[in-house]
Parts: sequence; structure tokens; C-alpha cells
Amino acid sequence: WYGFYTAFAGGKYFPDNEYVKKADEQFQKILPLVFDTVKCEPYEDKDRIQNTSSMIGILVDRYQLFHDKNDLKEALGLADFLMKAQTADGAFRSGKVHYTSVIYPAKSLMELLEVLEPLKKDKQMHKAYQKIYASVKKAMDDLELHRTNVETEGEMTFEDGMIACSALQLGRFALIQNNEKDRDRYKKAALDILEQHRCLEQLAVPDARMRSGTLRFWEAQYDVVIQNNFFSSPHGWSSWSTYANYYAYLLTGDTKYLIRTFNGLDAAMQMIDLSNGKLRWAFAVNPYLKVTQINRNIDGATPLDFPGVQYHVKKYSNRKYIMGEDYVDMVSDWFFANANDNDVHEHFKCLEEVALHNAYLAEMSNGRFLTYNCSVEKINGKIIITPGERIINRVHINLKNKYNVEVKFSNNTLSKSLKAGMSWISLDK
Repeated sequence: WYGFYTAFAGGKYFPDNEYVKKADEQFQKILPLVFDTVKCEPYEDKDRIQNTSSMIGILVDRYQLFHDKNDLKEALGLADFLMKAQTADGAFRSGKVHYTSVIYPAKSLMELLEVLEPLKKDKQMHKAYQKIYASVKKAMDDLELHRTNVETEGEMTFEDGMIACSALQLGRFALIQNNEKDRDRYKKAALDILEQHRCLEQLAVPDARMRSGTLRFWEAQYDVVIQNNFFSSPHGWSSWSTYANYYAYLLTGDTKYLIRTFNGLDAAMQMIDLSNGKLRWAFAVNPYLKVTQINRNIDGATPLDFPGVQYHVKKYSNRKYIMGEDYVDMVSDWFFANANDNDVHEHFKCLEEVALHNAYLAEMSNGRFLTYNCSVEKINGKIIITPGERIINRVHINLKNKYNVEVKFSNNTLSKSLKAGMSWISLDK
């Protein structure tokens, strides 16, 4: 059900889209099958806390779209369940295994904090905010202490997702700190982890289909029922490093992180075949692969009734073929028995937060301007910025000198005198 992120996050900007309404109809069927909405806990696999934290994030997006207070109530209930999985050292755990960086439960809680912030005048909401913030802080103190030595599910290695999710959560937490000393402490940890993560990011490959993707190996068997694992880059989880680079840019103003952010988004958005709108799962890096893949649905499985197991490909109807350096198709439109290819929607969740409604301008050391989602003119010492799309309502500006700045939004023009440094110009403020 990861695709509900795309439906609800995107629906904030395209609320009348018929597919948002269709998706919500399915959400109303799926939520009560997966979660006990009275006890606010999952029915099965309760130790897999990333399921709970992800649903918190989806409920937050739905609340922002429909302003349904039941979403907020359910998210707060699930947050209470999630926080029961936090041990005294601050780590969120699945059983005994460190799970703070399996997906990003603390970031999901920070997304909940974002919608609680304007409601803090209510005593109950203020109390909830303080409780959740304290939990997140404990988790971030644990990550800041242990850095890359936290381990995670699967093999206990220097694993792409574990490292990226540690960096992104520390970076996001640093951004909400008002105390400069605290902000600097979490920032340093995030940057330390992120710089180590470079060995898993495709920062030098001269291929826009893969640039800033991350190297992942063992997803194919679970996601698209292919027996042979191979390097997928980008995969949906590659967008975790996009978040990490984005937060690093907002914390430092170093444009290398902004470039990595948009290279990652550019590669991720190519999961859509723009000639026909088809969504693909991931890009296969290996130049030559002999693969075996299940080629029809498991008998009797439907989208809401399927055996919850993983599958040995050769026990089922399959086909063998050659592929390499190409996109891998989705399977969940025809294979209903527990495929996980909808992790591709992490790209669109990331896109909504980072770039769907935001534009960026950065003044470089040579005096030129680096821009994303906007164009810029410099007339008589004034910077004039024109966003590239109507839905853009914020521009992040990073200057080395003082300028008068004018932003021509689609329905309003805002002017400000800005000093050197970073700031936002927003229609919402």
C-alpha cells in the first residue's frame, strides 16, 4: 500500500484528480484489514514496525489533503504503538534488532510533528507533541552516538538503506532545532554518515538513468519475483539518500548536495516512461543477466486476499529471459500474492517534499546562478526569479551577496531584500 503516499501527497496539489478519489476508496478497504483501528495497532507482523511508521506518514498526508481529524487520531494512536517498540537506549527495535533506520520511523514521527505544530494551543495536542518529540530525540541521540554502527535487518553490513536512513533522519532532526549547538551536533553526525555513504551512491557514472542512484542488490526476489538478485539503481529506496542530500543542502548551503539531490530525482522520475505513462519498478545496472521470473498470478490470489509468504520462483509458472542495463517492469498489476514493487512510490513521496512545489536558486562562487524549477534574470542588480510551474509556491534562495529579489509566482509577485545566506520566499507566509 505504499502507493497511497503518491495519491495523498500528490492530491494536495491536484485535489480534483479522479484517481485520488479512486485511491482513497481502496484505502478505506485496506486500512481496516491491516490495522486494528480501535486498538491502533497492526493485526499481524507487529514487530515489523516500519509498517506502522509508514502508515503514520500516509495518514499524515491524507490528513493534510482531506483535513479528516480521524486520520490524525489514528496516526497518534499508531505513534503510541510505535513508541512502545523504543528501548531505553533510544533505539526503535523489532524484537531485539535495531530498526530506527529500517525505512525511517523517526522521520515519520517528525512528519506527524509537523502537522501537530500548529495545533499545540490545544493541551492534548501539545502533550502529544512533547511526547513524540522526546521519543524522536532519544532515537536521534542514539543514532548520533553510534553513527554507522547500528546494524539492521538482513545482513549486518554497511547497508545502503541503514546508512541513508540514519543520515536523513539526523539531518531532518537538525533542521528543526532552535538551539545552534544542538543543530550543529546532529548536523555533523548526518554529514559524517552521508559522506561515508558516497561509496554506495553513483555520483560519477555518466548515465542520467543512474546518476545519484544507490547500489542495492537483494530486492528483486521480494519485489518483482525474479529469482536472480542483481544491482538495481535507482531502486525506490535510493530516494532515501536523496532526502539525506536534500537535508544536507538545507543545513550547509553546499551546492554539491543540491546537485546530488536533483540528479537523484531526475533518475528516479525516469521510472515513468514518459512516452506512455507506464510506471517501472527499478533500473537494472548489470549489463547482462539471465533471469527466471514468475509469469502468472498465484491461483486464487486477489489484491485483498493472498497468501502472505515469499515465493521460490521455480516452484511456480515462470519464464527465463535475458536482460541488462534496462528498466524492470512492475508486477503488482497482475501478481497479487504479496509483491513489494510499490516501494517505487518512495520516489514520488520524496518528489513531493523536495521539488513538486519548490524551486531553488543558488549563487555560485563564479557569480553565476544554479537554478532548479525556475529561471532567473539579473537586471540592474536585482534578481528576478520566475518559477517553472503554477503549483510552485516556495523558492529557496542561497546567496553569497546582498540582493533585491523578486519572485514572479503564477498568481502573485513577492519582493524582498535579502542578505547573503539561505532563506525561503513563500506564498504561504
